[in-house]
Amino acid sequence: MLALELPQDANRVFGGMMFSLSVPFCLIYAIHARRHAPDKLAALGALVAAILFTLPYLVMMPQVVYAFFRLVVLGEGKANCE
Repeated sequence: MLALELPQDANRVFGGMMFSLSVPFCLIYAIHARRHAPDKLAALGALVAAILFTLPYLVMMPQVVYAFFRLVVLGEGKANCE
């Protein structure tokens, strides 16, 4: 695998985007696969793992919405957030 040298801010944004985009697809696929799987116990385990993977996402999304509202809608600058 090739190593990418990214600035710290870009690395955090890229990592957050990858996590945010993969979580809904992971959960939807696990639900769909459980319905059509020949081994229901393994499919249930995959669904439980997908739900556990989704928990940080569900905690993170209200914080993202609040930060967006505070920075963009209320117009508070970046200096006030630190």
